[in-house]
Parts: sequence; C-alpha cells; structure tokens
Amino acid sequence: MSALQANLDEWATWDRVILYAHPTKTIHTEFWDGINMRHANPPTWGDWQPSPQRPREDIERFFANFRALIRMVKAHGGFEFETYEDAWRAQPPPTRRQLNAARLAPLLTRAAERLTWQTDEATGESYTPAELFAAAVDVLAGRIDPWDAWAVIGPVDEPQGITEPVTLAAEDVRAAARALRPVVYVPAAVRVARATLGPGDFLRAMAQVLQGKDEVRLSPGPQLPEAADWSELAQRVTSSEWLYPVGWTSAWVDKRLRWQAWTVRPAAGG
Repeated sequence: MSALQANLDEWATWDRVILYAHPTKTIHTEFWDGINMRHANPPTWGDWQPSPQRPREDIERFFANFRALIRMVKAHGGFEFETYEDAWRAQPPPTRRQLNAARLAPLLTRAAERLTWQTDEATGESYTPAELFAAAVDVLAGRIDPWDAWAVIGPVDEPQGITEPVTLAAEDVRAAARALRPVVYVPAAVRVARATLGPGDFLRAMAQVLQGKDEVRLSPGPQLPEAADWSELAQRVTSSEWLYPVGWTSAWVDKRLRWQAWTVRPAAGG
C-alpha cells in the first residue's frame, strides 16, 4: 500500500482513475468457463465442475486492502469519487431519431454510390448503412412515416453478392422488402424473384426503386461498407487462443467483426 502512496499526486492530475476487480477472481481461483469449457463443448447442463474458492483469510485480506486503498485515496484530497451509476446517470438520455421517406431517399442514393454511413445535411444526424437499409425496407414494405431509427445489427453470416449483372422488377424488390420487415439484422442474402442478392446489392436495388425506377439494374459491387477495410477491423486479432471449442478461433471471430462495419457511424453529430 505504501508503494501506491507515491503515485497519488500523479494520479490526481489525470482525468479519470478507475478502480475495478473481477468479482469472480476475488472469491475463486479460476474462472468457471476455464474449468468447464476449455477447448471442448460444455458439459451436460447442470453437471458443472465448481471453481475452487480462495481461502477465507485471502478473501478478507483482499477486501481489507481494497478498503485501505479507498481510504488512502480519499484522504489525499485530490480526487472526486464517482460510481458507475453516477457516471451512467450523468449521461444525457438517448434520443429517438426519426427518418422519413423524403430524407431517406438522398441518403440511400449516396450510400448506394458509396457504401458507408451518411449524414443528413439538414439535421446533422448520421445513420449507419444498417439503419438506412432497415429504413428503406420499411418504406418499400409500405410503412407509415416516419421510421424510428434504432441500432440495427450487421450480418451474422458471411454476405454473398451477385457475380454478374442482374435486372429485376421494382415490384419484386418491394415484395422482398415486405418479406424482410422488420430488419433486426442486416441479412447476408436476400432472395428477389429468382435472384439471390447480397446486402449491398439489395441496398442498391432499394435505392433505385425509391428513385422511381420500375426496372432495377445491378452490377456486382461491395457487400461490406468501407469501414470493413479499416485496419481496426480488417487486421483485428482478438486473441491467439480461446477457452472454447477448437473451431472457435480468432479467424472465425475477427471476420465477423468486419461484418459489423454495417453498424459504424460517427460518435458525434447525431
């Protein structure tokens, strides 16, 4: 504890110091899943191997040291204490953004030309490609304005797009939209008449229908937004080893992060 005392003056100059501990490891020596799921399927439901508990004196020593640390920081006088609940309550409540058909049309047209988030110039609100996709589905399915924008999730399977030009009737695109509504996850594939489109293909098809075209012409194009190629997603390696079954690898997990590029938009500006 005395070693920490020397750090308090420096810590007091920081914007934030977070004290935390994993509740499991304060009581147990190992994580539950580390014992029961290491590189294999989990055991039969209820047939768990419990994690060994730490000796009672070790647990009491930890909490005694933790209380002493809190008292020492408080006595320093250079810190203002705040709990997670305090920080959560200080955040402004989320606003429900609404997007009507008239505002959607130009945003979707721009997304069809460049598959990324779009910002409404009139309001400054930004919308993810997934939100624009869901709003367009609602419009073509015949909903009443406006659409309440919300956090639509990206594909949960690998998107597969067209490999050659396709021509479709606008009514077939509308029928596919009616079958999709409501969109919770951006679909990895959409059946339109006899063609199977990827999500990027279908977004571009919907944009043409909203432009008033009776016949939709599509060429092969991107199925993932531009953010999928950012190094943070394209080169992401979450871990070299997992506790879970052998097939659960970083390659399996990380490419699924790229699919969620459909959900990326700026943190500010709506």
